[in-house]
Amino acid sequence: MRHSDPARGAGRERKDDPRVFGFNTGAHGLYESLGYETTTIKMHKRLGRGHSDS
Repeated sequence: MRHSDPARGAGRERKDDPRVFGFNTGAHGLYESLGYETTTIKMHKRLGRGHSDS
């Protein structure tokens, strides 16, 4: 028995969303050359106890 993909034939777009770290410029360039687009950029900063930026 074959299992069918519910997204197929239902008018839904199939997509692939690889995750690439910001420092990995090689992977970013590779995926871009294959037609992928950047859709999300997430920023992160660790703060210690009593940390102040002023």
